Amino acid sequence: MSLSRAGDTVAVAVSLFGPIGVDIESVSAVGRAGFDDVAFNAVERSALQAVHVGERDRVRAMLWTSKEAVLKLSGEGLTVDPRELSVGWDEGGASVVLTWPSASIDVSQVHLASFDAAPGLVGTVAVLGPTAPRIELLPRA
Repeated sequence: MSLSRAGDTVAVAVSLFGPIGVDIESVSAVGRAGFDDVAFNAVERSALQAVHVGERDRVRAMLWTSKEAVLKLSGEGLTVDPRELSVGWDEGGASVVLTWPSASIDVSQVHLASFDAAPGLVGTVAVLGPTAPRIELLPRA
């Protein structure tokens, strides 16, 4: 099981098959000055610069939640410098793990799925195994 919270929204991810990680983040929170320097490596920062400025914060949030979900899945969390883990997106726009040289897990077996957690919030679930996660969003109580 993995948990994340942003504002008054909570994400809970459960897996009966293996490790799982989830993260949600406010799109506006990741746009603050200096965030990219501590969150992303040079390859990721360069890729972000190629994104249309109007979409950049949303993509930034997707990349960040992907990193956090993978780090939670690994059990290491932010004890690892997030710049060591490199994430990107595939041709369909889905986030993917590119590299993580010091990983304690087989990153080729990590599957990511992004979702809209609430207005202005982006989330990502990471699972370790042969298939991508299935996401079911439940309404707020």
